[in-house]
Amino acid sequence: MSNPDLNSQEKHQAYKTGYRFGLKGRSLSHIPSQIRGNTQLRSLYDQGWQEAQQEMMAGDKYDKKNYIRHRVIWIVMTALAGIITAYLIIQNSQVDLPDAPSKQAAPVVKTSTLIPINTPADWESVDSSSLSLLSDQERLSLSEVNQAHPVIPKQAVKPLNQEFKVSLYNGDNAEQKFTAGAHLPKYVRQLILEVDTHDFNKPMALTIRWLWQRHLIQTQNWPAERSIIQSKQSLFSAQQGAWAIEILDPSGQLIYLYEFSYVQ
Repeated sequence: MSNPDLNSQEKHQAYKTGYRFGLKGRSLSHIPSQIRGNTQLRSLYDQGWQEAQQEMMAGDKYDKKNYIRHRVIWIVMTALAGIITAYLIIQNSQVDLPDAPSKQAAPVVKTSTLIPINTPADWESVDSSSLSLLSDQERLSLSEVNQAHPVIPKQAVKPLNQEFKVSLYNGDNAEQKFTAGAHLPKYVRQLILEVDTHDFNKPMALTIRWLWQRHLIQTQNWPAERSIIQSKQSLFSAQQGAWAIEILDPSGQLIYLYEFSYVQ
C-alpha cells in the first residue's frame, strides 16, 4: 500500500538502503520489513539495489581489463629481460674465444705468454702499500713477466720517404677505429693494426713491435711481398696503462710510432 505522506528523507533512506544492500551482495528478498509493506519505498529500494549492481558489474569489467593489460605487460617485460640476459651471456662467452685459423701466410712472430696479474709490471711504479697486497705467486709471476718481456728504450722516429697508411681498430668490431693517443675502454679485448704499403715505390720488409709500458710484448716480421699487413694483439685487464706500436724498417730504424692508453 502506498503512503502519500512520505517525506523526502524516508524516500532517500529507502533508496540508500537498497544501494547499500546491493553493494553487500544481498538479494532483493532481504528487504527490510518497514520498506516491504510500502509500494513507493519498495520501488525506491529496488532502484538503489539495481544501481549498486550496475556499478559493481562496471567495476568488475574495469578490474578485469586492467588485470589483463597488466598481465600482458608483465609477460612482455619478462620476455625482454630474458632475451637481454641471454644476449649478454652469449656476448661475454665470446669475448675470450680464440680467433679462427687464418688461411693467409702468417708472419714470423716472436712472443711469449704474458701472465695476467692485477698489478703493474714496473716495480718502481707500485707503492709499498700495493706491494704488501701481493701474494708470493703474484710476486713470482710479476718477476717472470719482467724477464720474459724486456724493456725497449725509446728511440727517435725517422719518417720514411715513402707513404703508407696505418689504422688501428677493434678486433671484434672493425667499424670502431682508434686515433693515436686514444684512451681505449675496458671492453676492447683485441686490436688490429692495419698497414697499407700499396704506395711503396719498392717493396720493403717491416717489423711491428707491440710494447706495454715499454715492455716488449710481441714482435712480428712481415715479408716485403705483403702489401696489406694486419697485426693482432690481445689485451688483458692487467695490462692497463701506456701502450706503443712501433714499425721498423729492415735496418731496425723506427719509422712510425703509434701510442695509446688502455683502461685509463
